[in-house]
Amino acid sequence: MMRYYVARDGDASGPFDRDTLSAMAAAGSFTPESMVWIAGMADWGPAGEVADLAGVFAEPAAIERQVPSEGSAIPPIPTGIVAPGIAARLPVFETLGAGLSTLAKRPLKALLAVTLAIVLPMLVTSPLWFTLDIDMTATTPPTQAQWLGIALVALLYWVFGSAFFGGLCLIMIDLARGGPAPISLIFGGFPRVISLMLFMLLNGLAVIAGMVLLVVPGVFLGVCLMLGPYIVMDSGLSAPAAMAASFRAVMGLGWWRCFALVLLLIVISLVLVLVLALLFGVLSQLSFADPDRATMLANVAGFLMNIPLSALSVAVLAAAYGRAHENEERRSV
Repeated sequence: MMRYYVARDGDASGPFDRDTLSAMAAAGSFTPESMVWIAGMADWGPAGEVADLAGVFAEPAAIERQVPSEGSAIPPIPTGIVAPGIAARLPVFETLGAGLSTLAKRPLKALLAVTLAIVLPMLVTSPLWFTLDIDMTATTPPTQAQWLGIALVALLYWVFGSAFFGGLCLIMIDLARGGPAPISLIFGGFPRVISLMLFMLLNGLAVIAGMVLLVVPGVFLGVCLMLGPYIVMDSGLSAPAAMAASFRAVMGLGWWRCFALVLLLIVISLVLVLVLALLFGVLSQLSFADPDRATMLANVAGFLMNIPLSALSVAVLAAAYGRAHENEERRSV
């Protein structure tokens, strides 16, 4: 009886006989596009093109493949081939490269979008903050009226920060897909601001609770929920549904691979910040006698450094979301 190997998630599984493949086809985990190999085939090929497997699928007649000499080792599975219905693991460095490629397509637009997402919530809340006239160095606590003002500032920042971050995610998703990504999409988060705000709240509470429980659960939850804002913006799901979808997506991509991607972004950020700090320290020793001026320039430099680092993080996570979206489409095949 002929027994076939099937490509699953980059590995050769099997071999399976026709009866097993028929059951897999009925369950939807084996399709004409699934890559198969059997001794006598020169390389892996779609199951739908193997004449012997024509009866396994509802479709008629497959095209008979040319087979060379018998017997040989199983050939390597072609790069990027994943059987339909099987989630593909996240390629960490390839995803980082995809994020960099997204930024390289329209760097000015990406940096402008990040700048707007950071600055616009500050512009909305700053006037109210300054009217509160709170002395942060005072030993006396704020008055009741000032506490109410602080709460209002926090609420406004929560609303506008969530909305503009959602718009930023939408722009990066569109850029990653090769779309025009008009800068007006920065306002695209407002129609879904309630879901975004609730997601940010639930995500923060979950991570904080996890951190209280010996840190590890907090890290685990933080990685599991990292795709939530992209899912809210692209799929229009509610906050709880987006959290569940993000959890499934990260598990499909591989939690450790997603963690490695996040860790890589953190390391890149820390290295760049350290280089900037050392450079500024040298320059301040040479040029600035006034410590207040040096502090102000350090804050400005930190803000300017935050823009490309934030753009990189959002673009890379958008690329990871693109991989997760492909997995979701593959499961539905």
